[in-house]
Amino acid sequence: MPRIPTFKTRNLPGIAPIPQAQSMASAASVGRAVSGVGLVLKEQAEQIKDKSKKDGVAEAAKIYAQMSERVEEINLRSQDQASVSSNSDGQTLSMVGENSLVDTVKTLYTQSFSTLTENVANPYTFEILEKNIPGLLSRASNRVRQFESKQISTYRTDQVDKLMEGFGKTVASDITDFPSTLQILENSLSPLEGDLRANKERLAYDAALGLLSRDPESLLPLITEGGMLYEHLSADQVILLQDKTSRQIKQNIKLKTIEAQDKSRSYIRFVESGGRSSSVEENWILANIPEEQRKGMKEQFKASKSLGAVVGEFTFSSFSEGGDSLSGIRPESLTSDFEEKQIVYERAVKAFTDYKKRYLEDPQQYSLTENQMPENLTTPFQQASFGIAHQRLKGVPENQLRYLTNAQRDSLANSLDENSNDPEQFLLAVDNLQSIYNEGEDPLIAHAILAEVDSVASEHLPKGMSVVLRERGAGNPLARSMALGVKNYNARISKMGSMEKKSFNQAVNTSDFNTYFSLLYKTNPESISRIQDMQTGYTALALEMSTDGDYTGAIKRAFDGTLGKTWHPVSSSDTALKPRVFWDNGEPQYLSVEEYERAFFLMKRELVGGYAGSYEQTFMGSSLPEGSKQFIWESQVSKGFWENSPDNKGFNYAFKDANGLTTYIYEEGGKKFVLPLENILPLNKPLGIRHILGEVEGREKPTFWEEFFE
Repeated sequence: MPRIPTFKTRNLPGIAPIPQAQSMASAASVGRAVSGVGLVLKEQAEQIKDKSKKDGVAEAAKIYAQMSERVEEINLRSQDQASVSSNSDGQTLSMVGENSLVDTVKTLYTQSFSTLTENVANPYTFEILEKNIPGLLSRASNRVRQFESKQISTYRTDQVDKLMEGFGKTVASDITDFPSTLQILENSLSPLEGDLRANKERLAYDAALGLLSRDPESLLPLITEGGMLYEHLSADQVILLQDKTSRQIKQNIKLKTIEAQDKSRSYIRFVESGGRSSSVEENWILANIPEEQRKGMKEQFKASKSLGAVVGEFTFSSFSEGGDSLSGIRPESLTSDFEEKQIVYERAVKAFTDYKKRYLEDPQQYSLTENQMPENLTTPFQQASFGIAHQRLKGVPENQLRYLTNAQRDSLANSLDENSNDPEQFLLAVDNLQSIYNEGEDPLIAHAILAEVDSVASEHLPKGMSVVLRERGAGNPLARSMALGVKNYNARISKMGSMEKKSFNQAVNTSDFNTYFSLLYKTNPESISRIQDMQTGYTALALEMSTDGDYTGAIKRAFDGTLGKTWHPVSSSDTALKPRVFWDNGEPQYLSVEEYERAFFLMKRELVGGYAGSYEQTFMGSSLPEGSKQFIWESQVSKGFWENSPDNKGFNYAFKDANGLTTYIYEEGGKKFVLPLENILPLNKPLGIRHILGEVEGREKPTFWEEFFE
C-alpha cells in the first residue's frame, strides 16, 4: 500500500517552540475540531475483527489527533512570526523569514507528519491516514491563506493611509503642489488597492483645508465650478468647504478691522510722539477698515503728522524753544482750516506739557536717553556731569537739576540700607559714595548726590538714619555721633526714668529744633513722614551728645553743629525758614536775613499789584461777586505771608481768606506762585523786579517801583 511521502526539511530560521499554555489551548480547540473523525475511526476499530487492521485504525486515530494539534500550533506560531512587506516588483508578501507564510506552514506540516509516522509499520495505519490527513491539511492551509489575505489587505490599507497622509501634508502646506501630487497618487494606486476616487477626494479636501487656514479668499474660486479642486471633491465636500470658506472670510474681515483699528491707535500715538510715519502702515490700515471710516482716518493721520512734526522737535530743543515751536503753529482765527489747526495746536500744547512734566520727574534719565554720551566719559562723575550739562541746555531750573536718575538714586539708597545696622560700616559706605562722585574735583557734586539720595532715604533707611546722610554731605564731624545716636536711641530712651524723660522732652520742645520742625510741619504737611524721620535723627544726635544730663546744652550744640550752619535763626513769629546758602551752577550763594526781607517786601508789593495775572488765577472758579474778590484782594492779600515751598527751594505767598482759611497766590497756568531762592539776590539789585520779571506788555508799571529805587 503506498505511503504518504515523508522527507526531511532544512531548518527554518525564526521558528520557536510554542509556550505550554498556548499549546494546551490549541489542543483543546483541535480536539473539538477533529472529534468527529476520531469517533469514526474508533467505531471502525471496534468493528474490525482482524487484529492488524484493528491496531492500524487505533494508531491512525491517535496520529490524526496529534497531527491536528501540531497543525494548529504551526499555524499560530507561523502567523505570529509572519511579517508583511513589498518586494522590488511591487508585490505584497506575507513572509516568515525568507519563505512565504503558506510555504512555511506546508513545510512544517510535512515535517511534523514525518516525525509522527517515523516508527509506524502497520500499512493499515497509512491507508487510513492517506484518506484523512490531506483534508486536515487543506483546511488548515486555507485558514492560513485567509489570515495572509487579511494581513496583506490591512498592510496595504495602512500603506495607502500613510501615503495619503504624506500627500495631504504636502498639498495642505502648498496648494501649487496639488496637480503633481495628484498625478503621483494616480500612478501609485491600482484599482485593486482601494477606491482611487475616494483618495482623490481626500487629497483635494486636505489641500482645501490647508489653504482655508491661510488664505480663504484664494480658496473660494478653487472650490467653485471650474476650479482646480472642484472636480475632485464630492458634492458634500464642496458644500461644506464653501460654507466654511465664506464664514472664514467674514470672520477675517472682522478680525482685520479690529486689528486695523488697534493699529491705527498705536500708529497715531507713535506718529504724534515724533515717530516717522510709514505709508505702508497707513495704507494697510486704510485698506482694512470700513469704507465709511476711511475719510476720517485720513484726516486723523494728517493731523497726527502735523502734531508729530512739532513734538519731534521737543527732544532736540530746549523748553523755551519748544514753547516757541508751539507759538509758531498757533492758528489765526480767520483761516479756513482754523478748527483743524486749533485741534493740532491744543494737542501739541498738551503733548509738550506732558513731555516737560515727565522730563522733570526724572531729568537725568531723559537727558542721558536723548543725548549720545561720548565713549570717553566712563566714570559716574563724568556721566553725571554730562547729564547736568544737557539738563541746563534743556532749560531745567537749577532747583530741579538731578545728577542721578530715579533708578540710580533708589539703588544707592538701597545699597546704604544694607549697611545701616552698623554705624561704622554705614559711614564708610557714605564716604565711598562721595568718593565715587568726587574724583578730586568738585566736592559740591558729591554733596548734591547725597542730597538726592537723602530725598528718598527715609523710604529705604531705618528711621532717623537719613539725617546722617544729610549731614555727612557737608562733612559734619558729628556724623559718627549721629549714626551711633540713631542706633542707640530707642535703647537709651527706654532706660530713662520718668523724671529724666520729662526733662529731656522739655528741653527738646523749647529748643531751636522745635521751632524749625514746627515751620516744616506747617509748610510741608504732605511730607510729615520725612519730617518725623529728620526729627528722630537730630533728637538722637542731641541725646548721644548729652553725657552729663545737660540736655539743653547738648541740644543747642547739636543744633549749632547741624541745622544752625544751614539755616538762619528762627523765632516763633517766623513763617518761613531762610537758608544761609543755596547752590547756583555749582557755586555757593550766601544770603543774609536783610536780603530776604528786602526781596520779600518787593515781591509782595508786586503780587498785590497783580503779578502775571495772579488776581484772575487766584479767584478762578470762585462764585464770589467781583466786588468781594476785589475787597479780599486789597484787604487780605496785603496782610499775607511767605511760606517755604514744599521742596524748600523757594517760597509761596499765602494769605487768609474771609473765612480765615489759608489760600495762596496763583499765577498764569494755575500754579502756585513760587519765589525761587536764586531770585533773592537779583531782587536786591537795582531794578531787581525788571531784572526778574522783565517788562509785561499791556500792564501799567506799579508806582512803588520808583519809590523803592529812589
